[in-house]
Amino acid sequence: VQHYERLTRHILSDMPGYADLTIRLDEARRPRETP
Repeated sequence: VQHYERLTRHILSDMPGYADLTIRLDEARRPRETP
């Protein structure tokens, strides 16, 4: 489980730089409004 947690944290920190689009989610996992 620790391996997947580290992998997920790494992806969340690095992937937005590579992605064409990122969608932030609120606590209920719904897309958040962007300013």
